[in-house]
Amino acid sequence: MPHESVGGELRAMCIAEVATPVRRFLAQPHRLEIMVSGRSRPLISFPDFAVEVEASAVRNMDKGRNFANALMTTAQSGGRFRTVILEIKTDADHRMNDPDYRLKLQLATVIYNGLGAEFMVVNAEPGLA
Repeated sequence: MPHESVGGELRAMCIAEVATPVRRFLAQPHRLEIMVSGRSRPLISFPDFAVEVEASAVRNMDKGRNFANALMTTAQSGGRFRTVILEIKTDADHRMNDPDYRLKLQLATVIYNGLGAEFMVVNAEPGLA
């Protein structure tokens, strides 16, 4: 699957591939265009992952557990599954300092939540190491 970061995205793929709560995942699943009033061009995003995972793993991530820990310590229970759209960030990615980029992530959260999916920004360290 395509990935831009060995230290972030590739490691997350390896974890998702073996974690039992994961039903399926897809790298760079789609293009999201966000039209913003007052801007001539949309904000464009290609999320790193879409993962279908047991709801209990999502709750673990919401409680602050890192991605790897939340997936590897959640037993597969045959329960409800949730779609989570992930953006993987490494320390080398300085886009988080860009106000337009932060706006894009905030708006993506609203859009995905409206569609019934979770949107999470996952820090590559220390969880993915």
